[in-house]
Amino acid sequence: MNRQTYWTYQLAGWSVFAAIGLVINVINGGYLPSLIVGHVLLVFYGIGLTHLFRHLILGGQARLTSRIRKALVRSACILVIGALLTALVIATDVAVGRNHAFAWSWGSIAGLSWGMCIAAATWSALYVQIVEGRRRQEHDARSQLALREAEL
Repeated sequence: MNRQTYWTYQLAGWSVFAAIGLVINVINGGYLPSLIVGHVLLVFYGIGLTHLFRHLILGGQARLTSRIRKALVRSACILVIGALLTALVIATDVAVGRNHAFAWSWGSIAGLSWGMCIAAATWSALYVQIVEGRRRQEHDARSQLALREAEL
């Protein structure tokens, strides 16, 4: 995946996720100016955190040989990203909006956390699929080249 495609997917994916969240919050009667600012910032928060996660997938996880360890590291990262996104959304709402921190019920915090973890897990699954597909294509191309050279 080239850089432009990666950034286009990042921007499009997080924008769609934020737009869905914005619609849900508007339907539930949220304070519109705060929601708009919060969801625009969510796009940037999501892009930033998953970009850091990408570096872990490409760099640090390459050294892990066990699929179970890779899955555990990815799961831990997904939970951390979900928690960070939840905290950033709440902090933005409190800072920009008319809500106070105590206005967030435990149920709404849990729902928000769940949504953020699902978004991070979806991002992770899609990214890993794309990267693994590209690696398989590169491996197949190298194998074909080696076979041709051996035939010559």
